[in-house]
Amino acid sequence: MTTQSKSTSTQPTEVTVTTTEPTTTTVTTATTLPTAATTTAGTTKTTKTTMTTRTTQKTTAPTVSEPEKPEEQDTIYVLSLGNSYAMDAHAYLSRLAEHEGKRIFTINLYHSGCSLSKHYDFWINGEAAYNYEVNGKIDWNSHVSLMDVLPTQKWDIITLQESSYASCGSDAWDRTIVQAFLRLFAQEQPQARVMIHQTWAYADGYADHDQKTGGSMASMWQRIEQNTAQAARDTGLPIIPCGHAMFHAQEKLNGGGYSFSSIQRDGSHAEEAWGRYMLALIWYSVITGEKPSNTFDGFNSWFIEDDATRKMIYDCAMDAMRSCYPNW
Repeated sequence: MTTQSKSTSTQPTEVTVTTTEPTTTTVTTATTLPTAATTTAGTTKTTKTTMTTRTTQKTTAPTVSEPEKPEEQDTIYVLSLGNSYAMDAHAYLSRLAEHEGKRIFTINLYHSGCSLSKHYDFWINGEAAYNYEVNGKIDWNSHVSLMDVLPTQKWDIITLQESSYASCGSDAWDRTIVQAFLRLFAQEQPQARVMIHQTWAYADGYADHDQKTGGSMASMWQRIEQNTAQAARDTGLPIIPCGHAMFHAQEKLNGGGYSFSSIQRDGSHAEEAWGRYMLALIWYSVITGEKPSNTFDGFNSWFIEDDATRKMIYDCAMDAMRSCYPNW
């Protein structure tokens, strides 16, 4: 459910902004796993821009007690501009990595129901609009902005996502906004690989279905898939294909024979054990370029262990990987 943010009205302030416009753009299809990005030198120009600023005391990212930040040299650092779907994806990711003998340190900048355009507004206005989530542990009392967090670490991976509802529309993945974020990341974190988190469709019968979603899980997924693929073609960014796995897992669950019946716990968010585990398998695969084992059982939530369910969840994750990376 989308929550409304209360905004503070301020007078526009004239500021000087330096932007870099690439002289060449290479667009690729994500048929192989992503490798470290290279930056094309661009032409720098200085322009005067009027934007709304907000005067607040500088905040620092809060300290979350668990888990502790691991050593730099053997850790992959991941920053997500997300919402509750990124919370689902991050829930088990760091623990799955530890189970596989690796370290992935994750930060999710969480704002409920947040679309890409709202993330952009928060950045431009300097709003401390996010709760700060570390390795699946969220501090609900924290309030940080993107620029409070972005400079604090040398990030290896930065993920962008469109909200699932916004992903259905013709205005999904606004090119101007995407390019603005890519310029920011190229300037502030040139070593980072930027990736698209593909979100998923609502379950059949979910109350928020309407004409925009097409009224069903299948129609909504088709629109999300098409618009996310177009964004990937426009930018050359790799996809983390969670939506594919969620849809096809539900198709299998509809046939029965498993320890649970819905991949979503409330018609929208991932089921807390197997659903979130499936998302972690996909994120781990895209980030590391390696296939995880299928032996993790460190779930937060009650679940029934059975071989058929575990195999189905793992197969759906790996099928999703092959949907974007055929050689997987």
